Amino acid sequence: MKRKPLPHGVVVDKRTGEASPAPERVVELVLDGLKAEAEAKPRTRRVSEIKTELKQLVPPETVISVDDLAEAQVILRQQVVVSDEAALKAALGKRFADLVDIRVEYQPTEKLIAMAADADHPLAETLRACLEIKESVSITFKDLSAKKRGKAA
Repeated sequence: MKRKPLPHGVVVDKRTGEASPAPERVVELVLDGLKAEAEAKPRTRRVSEIKTELKQLVPPETVISVDDLAEAQVILRQQVVVSDEAALKAALGKRFADLVDIRVEYQPTEKLIAMAADADHPLAETLRACLEIKESVSITFKDLSAKKRGKAA
């Protein structure tokens, strides 16, 4: 059976603008990658839908076991984030920079979280008003049948 000829490919260096012909294997990989990604998107979307529905049906911090076939863990994650940057800066003054990790959003350090949690700290109430706890739930699936097959081999 005769193989269909591959389309022509070009590799361009974005820094220099230099172009060279793409080897056949590179062209094959690009086309295979495009096809695989297009096929994977509906599956990824379906997995997301399944996880969303499971989150509605099963509480966090549980494990769902299905005989020796599969397992799904429903995991609760919490994160303390800065919700009111201006008020926190006003409360901490010069200490803001060493108590908050600055990224795209402000991330309180463990020390700041401890200060806010310490009822005896003079700024605790003000600090707590500037922070909030965010929660998210994730689900991971585990194929238990693979372990079973491995033991039988």
